[in-house]
Amino acid sequence: MQIRPAKPHDLQAVYALLCTLSNHTLPETTFAEIYAHNLAQPMIRYLVAEENGVVCGFISLHMDQHLHHAALVGEIRELIVDEAWRGRGVGSELLRAACDEAREAGCVQLELCSGFPRTQAHVFYQRNGWKKDHYSFTYKWLQEET
Repeated sequence: MQIRPAKPHDLQAVYALLCTLSNHTLPETTFAEIYAHNLAQPMIRYLVAEENGVVCGFISLHMDQHLHHAALVGEIRELIVDEAWRGRGVGSELLRAACDEAREAGCVQLELCSGFPRTQAHVFYQRNGWKKDHYSFTYKWLQEET
């Protein structure tokens, strides 16, 4: 398995993975526009796990200066491994690669949010050395489709 920067030609594989993560079909055109835009941003890193030409996992790292840290902080916004590949270390490798990217960029810490129902993900993060140390709150003003 290889962890590498995502490329424009990975769009469909990443789209499929993120639709699985979000549990619904995302607007494809908007997704493609955001994907292309973010690939060009120096403080955003998209990484994929690939085995024999098949993208089996994806992670996104967004880095930005935080006033309350007076430093660069990284945030994992998405991490997904294709269900057929789970339990093989793909997620751990993606997480480790994102941590390395953040450290090399000068981030003082890395954060992520995970929804309450994702209990298996919480176990995964804690098993990989992450600590649950604060709450994340959301405020939604757009009506979600069901």
